[in-house]
Amino acid sequence: LHLAHQTGSVDLIKLLYKAIPNWPEFEDSCANDDRAGLPLEIGIHFDKMSEIELAETAPLTRRSLKLLIYQLPRCIPKFLQRMGADALNDIDLSEDGGDGEDGREDGRMDGKSIARFIEPEDIARLMRECPEAACALLDYCSLKPKVMSGHNPLPTRVSFAPRTWTQGLQKSLNLQNDLLVFHKEAEVWEYDTSNFTMPEWHSAITERKTPYNRKNHKEIVRDERRRRRMARRDAEIKVCHVPNLLTAEYFQAIIDASEADPAYARFDNDVVRSSIHYAFWHGACMYDVFQVAMSFWAVLILVFETCMLVFEEDVHVRDSRRLHPGSTWQAPKGEDLTDGGGCLLCDLHVATSWIAAKGLVDFLMEVLQFLGCYTMGQPTSYFTLGNIFDVFRSVAQQMLFWHPGSKIVNVVVIFCLWLRLLEVFSTAEKVARAILPIRDLAKGLAPALVVFSVGYFAFAHALFAIRDSNQPVWGQVFHDSFLTLITASIPEDSTHVSMDELCLCYLAVLMFSIFFLNIFIGVIGELYESEKGRSGLTFQELRAQSVLSFQLRAQILPSALCNATLAQVMASIIFCIIVGIQLFCVVTRWRLPHCEMIFTFLQLAMIVCVFQRPDEDWRSRDKGSVNKYLWICKPAPDGDEEAVSPLTLQEVGELLRELSLGNCEDNAACDNKTTLPAAPMMKKRNDRWEVSRQKLRER
Repeated sequence: LHLAHQTGSVDLIKLLYKAIPNWPEFEDSCANDDRAGLPLEIGIHFDKMSEIELAETAPLTRRSLKLLIYQLPRCIPKFLQRMGADALNDIDLSEDGGDGEDGREDGRMDGKSIARFIEPEDIARLMRECPEAACALLDYCSLKPKVMSGHNPLPTRVSFAPRTWTQGLQKSLNLQNDLLVFHKEAEVWEYDTSNFTMPEWHSAITERKTPYNRKNHKEIVRDERRRRRMARRDAEIKVCHVPNLLTAEYFQAIIDASEADPAYARFDNDVVRSSIHYAFWHGACMYDVFQVAMSFWAVLILVFETCMLVFEEDVHVRDSRRLHPGSTWQAPKGEDLTDGGGCLLCDLHVATSWIAAKGLVDFLMEVLQFLGCYTMGQPTSYFTLGNIFDVFRSVAQQMLFWHPGSKIVNVVVIFCLWLRLLEVFSTAEKVARAILPIRDLAKGLAPALVVFSVGYFAFAHALFAIRDSNQPVWGQVFHDSFLTLITASIPEDSTHVSMDELCLCYLAVLMFSIFFLNIFIGVIGELYESEKGRSGLTFQELRAQSVLSFQLRAQILPSALCNATLAQVMASIIFCIIVGIQLFCVVTRWRLPHCEMIFTFLQLAMIVCVFQRPDEDWRSRDKGSVNKYLWICKPAPDGDEEAVSPLTLQEVGELLRELSLGNCEDNAACDNKTTLPAAPMMKKRNDRWEVSRQKLRER
């Protein structure tokens, strides 16, 4: 058998597999022999068999699947198709010899038995190397759950309507929200027959009662509207038997698979999409909203304090207070206030303190994210363009501690705060799918920008050479080049310009306004249409990145100090205290001692409250911990697609026989010169053929 794999003799391999009486014992002996190894491993090593041949001849055992995961993952989809085929295997290749916990009677392993020895690390490895194989394995391990009692059967029709105002807001801001996802310890559809009760989380799927009051007409109309919203739909419920799937390693692998899956096909998978959906709305969403809210409040308090200073009645009092040596206000070190430069910016004490404290907190969050990557064993995965920009943004805000009157620092901080507001669209798919194509245009504009840069510098160099003067390159030549090429302006007074320079300007304007401009318009149009077509998939990647950042920080921060409701109440109280302190300081112009440290501490307290999710421990689970499984409830496909079962060989024969008999009857009728008119006979034959074609098409 080893020699057959080494030489690539596929037919001989199949015969030898049938000749082995006890395959599990033979496979154990091969696995324990360091010199021989598994036959499949020999076939992979010597490269004499194609991937299709390896997938078709590999024994349907867990060792074969593990070997394919680590050495040849592209064979896994075909391997799983064999494992899930309806035809019975000629030989029992299950680990326990057939009917047992790890195999089925026909010698195959189902998704549940495979998931028992699949670790989240295996899924992460597969997702990085071959996302198609990872999605196929997740689909194979996702099955319809087993029902424990007939008193609580699995529902076939479920309402996906929102039940609370938060769910209604979530549904109104997102396009595809007909998805119910749960992360529970149960692996089966449980029911307590002694107390006739079902688990509490089942009510989110089985809820049928809608409040209906007959007190007055308004309540009746309102309840009728809610009854229509609660219209039920055919649903499909399945559970992914891979335990503890929602880990930081898993989401890191989803993001790292961009090179292996440039078309983002992995986000079309039900398990991948459901895992992102659950992890985002049960943790990462709150952190994103919190960051946007803090940035919005920073912009608001900055504008409010600026307006208070601009419209202050006695400006001279403010100036004397600034320069008076006995005043409680102290000028920052290194700031020159005598010339009036930066005076207003230096008076924005509350806003600058809040923004600088926020920059310090953001920098600490980046440190926690790096520590999470280090704990995960992948410290280099932190160094991405997005994380580097976040570090730059936090450092720029911290510069206000030392240079609150610097105009450059304030300009950079203002842009960073306003750009931070765009991150709220991770919770609003409708808005994000319109913005993401614009953001991703820069990825495809690099070739056009290179061509433009070459043309720009070539013209600037030619302009400098044709003038043959000692003009400063940056101050005059590049300025004139920008005016000519970008704004398409030519010298107004041509009498003071040489003919050579004038001809060069005419040529440059024609080239850039006709050639380069149209190239940019065409490239941008094509890129926008392309990015807009896959904006739904890129939006899922955006949420996956948000989930990964949240879970990496959750590896370090405590998340079980209190329940989520109490944490939200405490965060609201802290924010009210912050608002009260800041408004009092702005209105009364009172300088709070050590306000930077106070604001930093209060922001850290609110962030700790955001991470409080005792029901969802996002830290990496040990092997001895309780396993959790992902439950997915989604609308069932259309009846035409779901009701038709796969076409069997027997049905194919019957349909072909029907077609041939129909054709023979028509030919016999023509040969015997039947008395049927030609038109009815043709109609009868066409109807028979149409019915047969329709059956084949449905199958």
